[in-house]
Amino acid sequence: MDIPHKYLQPEYLRKITIFSSLNDADLDKILTAPENGIEKYKSKEVIFHEEELGNCMYIILEGSVDVFVKGALDYRDATIATLREGDYFGENAVLTGGEVRRNASVRTESPTNIFRIDKKHILNAINRTPGNTEITARFPPDEVRENIMEMPMFSSLNYDELLNIRDWTSIETCEENDFIFKQGEPAEYMYIILEGYVELLALNDDGKFVFFETRKPVDYIGVTPFLPGQSGKYNLSVRACSETRVIKIPGKIFKGLLDRDMKLTKNIKDIHIVKKMKLDTIMHGDHQEE
Repeated sequence: MDIPHKYLQPEYLRKITIFSSLNDADLDKILTAPENGIEKYKSKEVIFHEEELGNCMYIILEGSVDVFVKGALDYRDATIATLREGDYFGENAVLTGGEVRRNASVRTESPTNIFRIDKKHILNAINRTPGNTEITARFPPDEVRENIMEMPMFSSLNYDELLNIRDWTSIETCEENDFIFKQGEPAEYMYIILEGYVELLALNDDGKFVFFETRKPVDYIGVTPFLPGQSGKYNLSVRACSETRVIKIPGKIFKGLLDRDMKLTKNIKDIHIVKKMKLDTIMHGDHQEE
């Protein structure tokens, strides 16, 4: 069967990591399977809703769509991404054999044609690696990825982002008493502690450090500056108490995750409020100065 559309060719499907191990014959079966096919939507039409069970993924052939979630503080929708021709979506809910609910809704921004791929074809592509029944089994061993995948705050990362995690993260080793960052510095990264432990310090009015608290593996530090409405500067200093290894995640990437996951943003905001109250008590009450 001759499929003329440029995005419905084996060479394009193979660019999607999920299908990269399939040969042309396997990809042709996906393109011609009766359960797969082109669907047409009008402008502002919802393709699927948040919390629905996922049973397929989509490739945009023509048009564009908005990915959105319910706002954390009211009922207004919060758009977290706009996707256009050649982009794909909906894969996260169909990467395993179990039932998974959609973590966002998708609505067309303009008249849109998309190609629907049924879940069974996605699972077949994933399981082409012998012995693997879950998408996570396809990842090569990596301590950064393994730690991040255990943390709920990174649950919105998609397969390609996890697979290529070393393209956008790095590991830094700090000696005892090294500062990872200092209060008032522009925030460039947030951090996850891999090994060792650190202390959080605040500067008092006399310019002396006041101990706030310690953090250990796999705690995270340096997230507050990236919250909406914050200064973009670190509000505490962090110093290694022993040789310490940390994962560095660029602030631009982390802000993208916050924009994508409104529940994560609200949770970190709530934690920030509690920590600020504790810090205010320490700074204005009796304390041990260093």
